[in-house]
Formats: sequence, structure tokens, C-alpha cells
Amino acid sequence: MSDPQYDIINILAGIKPGSRYASLRESRPETTSVATDLHVTLFEIDDDAIGLDAIARQAVGLRIGVLERYEPYIKICSGRLSELGADEATIAAINSGPDAVEDALLRAIIAHTDLLTTASRDGSAAAIDALRAAGLSESGIVTLSQLIAFCSYQIRMATTMSAIAGGAR
Repeated sequence: MSDPQYDIINILAGIKPGSRYASLRESRPETTSVATDLHVTLFEIDDDAIGLDAIARQAVGLRIGVLERYEPYIKICSGRLSELGADEATIAAINSGPDAVEDALLRAIIAHTDLLTTASRDGSAAAIDALRAAGLSESGIVTLSQLIAFCSYQIRMATTMSAIAGGAR
């Protein structure tokens, strides 16, 4: 089984090991394992091959947390950004949106995150071209798309598990 410190869904939902809600998730070990392993791959591994540095990846998570108004996710991503060396001004800019971000590449990443999180049907070849123009590699574009989808999944699963648990986790 995957490392529970990276089971962000249980962490966000406040599900304690050994509880009946932990057992509910453990009844589908492949789902829990894939989600945990994917979190590690997308957020924790420092690999240039994925095309986005660790700060950009956490920035995507933070921005989605802001857009979804999900404070626990905002807290996790903000804390991780601080650990990675992002200063308070950068974190505040990410919270505010793409127009507040100074770095052109990060601004493009945040703008694309906003687009796909709030109006995914508006995604287009032009939106991808804007990422390329800002300097994002093909692997970075793929990773960005995966991150946006995965962060939204984590938030929705944690919200669902919290609702099911109803405070009795």
C-alpha cells in the first residue's frame, strides 16, 4: 500500500486510520493506491522530465484550491510553496490570479489553470499556443493538464468523503 502521508484525500477529509471511513476507502485499494501514487508523482518527485518545476506544480494546486474555495487544500499548497522557497508575495499573487503574477511562464500557467478550472469547455488550441509562447514544453503542457484534473479530483473526493463521514471520521 502507498505511504499514508501522501493520501491527501484522507488528510483533507480528516479520515483517521482504522476508522470505518478509512475502511471504506481501503475497500478499493487500487483506487486509493493510484491516487496516492499519482500525488507523489505529480507533486513530490523532482524530475525535469515532467516539464514543470515543483513551485509551478504547487502553484497550480493552490490556484485550484482558491478557485474551488477549499481552505484545507489552500493551506496544504501554500505551506508546501513556502517549504519550497516561494516568498509571500508570490503566494499572494497566485491567490489573486494571473494578472498579479510577475513571472510570464507562471502567469501563463495560472491563467490556463483558471481557464480549465472555471470554463473547461473554453480550452482550445489557442490556449495551448499561449502556454507554448510563454515557454512551456510539451511535457509541461501534458503535466499541467494532468495536475489540473488531478487537483480537482482530490478536492471533490475529499469533499465527498467529508460529507459521507459527516464529522464522524
